[in-house]
Amino acid sequence: MEELRRVFYPQPSDSGNITIYYCGHEHCRKNYRFGPAIRNHYIIHHIVRGSGVIEMEKIRHDVHAGQLFIIKPYVTATYQADAENPWEYYWVGFDGGESIDLVTDAGFSDTSPVITASNPIAVTDCLYQMSDIHTRDTPNRLMMISLLYRFFSELHIPEAVDEGHRYVSAAIQYIFNNYQYPISIAEIASRVGISRSHLYRLFIEKRGISPQQYLITHRMLSARDMLYDGRYSVNEIVYSCGFSTPSRFFKLFKERYGKSPLQYQKSLEYTSG
Repeated sequence: MEELRRVFYPQPSDSGNITIYYCGHEHCRKNYRFGPAIRNHYIIHHIVRGSGVIEMEKIRHDVHAGQLFIIKPYVTATYQADAENPWEYYWVGFDGGESIDLVTDAGFSDTSPVITASNPIAVTDCLYQMSDIHTRDTPNRLMMISLLYRFFSELHIPEAVDEGHRYVSAAIQYIFNNYQYPISIAEIASRVGISRSHLYRLFIEKRGISPQQYLITHRMLSARDMLYDGRYSVNEIVYSCGFSTPSRFFKLFKERYGKSPLQYQKSLEYTSG
């Protein structure tokens, strides 16, 4: 029986920023196999030559040059190079920020983990440059992030105009820019030009949660990041993240994380010590 590998990289959970953990290039030998393995982040392989197979959730997918396959976090996957024409590929592992939106806009889904690049040369160029920067003694993180966005821009599938998606995106952007202030859902709806009830229906449809839940979640994640940073008092966090009162913040934080903010902060100190 094969041993299951767990390839877990340290990462800031629910971080507001996208993070690249590694990237690289490999010309595999015949029948080279990796897995079964589980990761706690996304990884995309782009096949530049040859072919192979990827198996996820007991479903097999044949992949060849010009195609890409994605392995999502906590999905068991095994992949193997062809016996006659083994693949050569570039790969990048990443997570955080808007990763979900990026992979979805690129055309990846649970039922379609393999896509074909419309411009494989441009995709290869992005991954080649990322791999080159990654091997340097002092990798330029910002350059790698910019190349990752360029990589996804080459994969992006233009869709017919979806007014609902546009309204939700505008509302989320408003939340990102103003969550520190005492904004209301009615105000957000007014800013994007629709009624509060219409915004509610669109959030449920597009995001699976209400706009109020989304706003609270964003505030809570920002507060948790500030606690993790360790430089801010609880009162500073309360008023920097848009909570009306300290008691309101304490109640919501304990409901979500099972600890008070102070207990959570102390647990971080204990872990880091």
